[in-house]
Amino acid sequence: MKVSQASDVYSFGVVLLELLCGKPSMYTGKYGKVSKLVNWVASTLRSEWTLEVIDAELWRYPDMQWAMVKLLQIALICVESVPEHRLKMPEVVKMLEDISGTYTEADRPLEQS
Repeated sequence: MKVSQASDVYSFGVVLLELLCGKPSMYTGKYGKVSKLVNWVASTLRSEWTLEVIDAELWRYPDMQWAMVKLLQIALICVESVPEHRLKMPEVVKMLEDISGTYTEADRPLEQS
């Protein structure tokens, strides 16, 4: 319950889940029950590996399915219940760069003259 790098990473993971699932972090599910998005995703994936957690609107981009699965994996590591098991933010950035195929300015190879 205190601010730390681990809590920031958790929050970032929640934002990724919100984007991927198309749901807010707290939402009203079936039968009017309020649920936490993190718990819903975890319980859905616990029963079987399924992509039903990803917003159907995102499936309109079939060439991006691999990236969505990778983002989901990153988000799940970010929201691990044990803070020590979460990624560090530089690791998250590196993984996101790997998915997008970009590099930070410091990582760019020098242009040859």
